[in-house]
Amino acid sequence: MQTNLNCKTGKNPYFGMAIHSNDNVNKLIKSRIKNNKELEKLRQIINKQATNNEVDITLLTDGKNLCANVYPKEYIEENQKFCKRFSENFITKLFGGTVGFIEKAANYADKTANKITARKEMNIDNVLNNMK
Repeated sequence: MQTNLNCKTGKNPYFGMAIHSNDNVNKLIKSRIKNNKELEKLRQIINKQATNNEVDITLLTDGKNLCANVYPKEYIEENQKFCKRFSENFITKLFGGTVGFIEKAANYADKTANKITARKEMNIDNVLNNMK
């Protein structure tokens, strides 16, 4: 799958703070939004992900299909197991639609953020420092 990432810092380089997009993705999503209900659901997903401080989502397209890369914002070696790529296919388009596909990636991002937060709260270094 060929993906086109437009890195220009033009009009609106992000959908939200945690969902990154580009003009090609925006154009594809705009052509697929059918009604206000879908638009409102997309708005809610974007607003919720804007508060996700642990995980980012990057949306890419080859002009026909979307893909989403979900990854932690901070590069921490043990968190790299949380990286995941979602690709849109016929079944995804048929049953979930574009907004459903983005929601699936956002749900994974939320679960991953919860795991990262729980890991940070464990304070492993403090326990290990007591062994010295």
